[in-house]
Amino acid sequence: MWSRVPWTGASQILAMLDGDDAKSPARAVQDPKAYFDSLVAGGALERAVGFLSVALPPREAVQWAWRVLQFTAQPTDGDWRKRLREHIALWLAEPSEGHRRTIWSIAKERDESWPEKLLAGAIFFSGGSIGPEGGSAIEPPRAIPGKLAASAIIAAAHASGSATALLRLAAIDGSRIAAGEL
Repeated sequence: MWSRVPWTGASQILAMLDGDDAKSPARAVQDPKAYFDSLVAGGALERAVGFLSVALPPREAVQWAWRVLQFTAQPTDGDWRKRLREHIALWLAEPSEGHRRTIWSIAKERDESWPEKLLAGAIFFSGGSIGPEGGSAIEPPRAIPGKLAASAIIAAAHASGSATALLRLAAIDGSRIAAGEL
């Protein structure tokens, strides 16, 4: 059982996703964990990561993606990615509005879509207004942080050179987070 997943049916999660899974009524009646397990067993690891990242509450999806990034090599190609990682760690320890906006500001300094930048987007969209500071509150759609967290996991897996192995590890880790074991 996944104690941290608020949804009771896979269809509730699939409704937030795009693509073929969202249009699969036969499989959508399943329990979320059973649906996820069927994706993993069938080797659809990227789809499993995308499904679970939207199923989890945004903070847990971010924590999961961060854990997966820790399994990958630390950036050696510049200060920007290291700074992002440092600020992501700060936000995870103390999820304040100031940290959230600082992460987003650093992320926007570069156009590259590194896993760290995708995770920074997940953090920015995970809570609080996405509008300008001091302006009217603008809430993002519920699925956006999870989709960005999944993108960070998938990008990190492909950059690792061992995508299948890292995605399998991510699936195991994510399921343990969903169950409240981590």
